[in-house]
Amino acid sequence: MEPAVLLIAGLVLLAGSILQSAAGFGIGLFAIPLIIMLGVDPPVAMVIVATSAAAQNIVGAVTFRSHIEWRQVAWMVAIAGATIPLGVFVLGQIVELGEGRIRQIFGLLVLGALVTQWIARIEPRDHVPWPWGVFALAVSGFTTGLAGMGGPPLVLWIIAHAWSTERSRGTMWALFTGLFPVQFIVLYANFGPAVPVALGWGAALVPFTLLGIPPGLWIGRRMSTKVLHRVCYAMLLIVAMIAILQPWLRGA
Repeated sequence: MEPAVLLIAGLVLLAGSILQSAAGFGIGLFAIPLIIMLGVDPPVAMVIVATSAAAQNIVGAVTFRSHIEWRQVAWMVAIAGATIPLGVFVLGQIVELGEGRIRQIFGLLVLGALVTQWIARIEPRDHVPWPWGVFALAVSGFTTGLAGMGGPPLVLWIIAHAWSTERSRGTMWALFTGLFPVQFIVLYANFGPAVPVALGWGAALVPFTLLGIPPGLWIGRRMSTKVLHRVCYAMLLIVAMIAILQPWLRGA
């Protein structure tokens, strides 16, 4: 990666980190399409974002560790991790479609995630039937392998529970901390040496991600959940539409 591209990717991760620290989700949805638009291959972009986000996930999980049900997280990692290989397999098929089509597909994935969260009017409850959890986690693992965007299915499942904000965020961050090694190993097995190189680039950009945590948490504490989510959805919608329309705007 050229130094200028690496710097822009770092600024994208900084913005994505603020978004995720404030709302509890969104760094993958926000950062991966934008980094792909810089000309970075999808598997490389996914590893860069996942590596940088891993630092944030670990910090968040440690911060809220007393609110996390660790046995529950363990089986969540097992279920979601089992479907990551299928997502990576599908990713291997779409990377042959060309740069413009890849950007559109990732934009459509973001748009689909936003529409799903918008139309799913879920009310928190004390008990959610376990099959819904298995389904949500399986889809989350698949989309993590396919596009590095495993958050939306998990968010929908978590907000269906009458959990505290600390438990909800801590559970998400703990899950993605556990899924990162699985995602990396499967991507490496399928895409080879480019994946460890991307790991190094992602590690170099960790400071940008860490810088986004304090302002994101500050915003999250001072903005109502409803307003915060509206702002986040608006930002992600803009990213999705740019990714979908860019090939046509550029004449691709």
